Amino acid sequence: MAATTRAQNLKKAQDFALNIDATTEIGMLELSATQAIRVSIIRSRGRQFTAITPFWRKKSDDMWKPKAGVWVPVAHTGEVADCLARAAETIRKKEA
Repeated sequence: MAATTRAQNLKKAQDFALNIDATTEIGMLELSATQAIRVSIIRSRGRQFTAITPFWRKKSDDMWKPKAGVWVPVAHTGEVADCLARAAETIRKKEA
């Protein structure tokens, strides 16, 4: 079996890469002075996703730095929102 060339490996990696065609920021929630979460709508290769991206910084006057986010297909965005709402309701009940 012949070894793959660097060019073949690069082409293969590019085929798997997600290309972001458009981004619409929905909102950013600052959890603390050094942590935040951004919610966006992303279009990649004709498909839409809801992106949930955590951000961090060492000091409150530093620039925000993104961490690896989660891309949820838009068909499941409502389901994720429902799960979060149920989690909040469960927490409220346990605290009461």
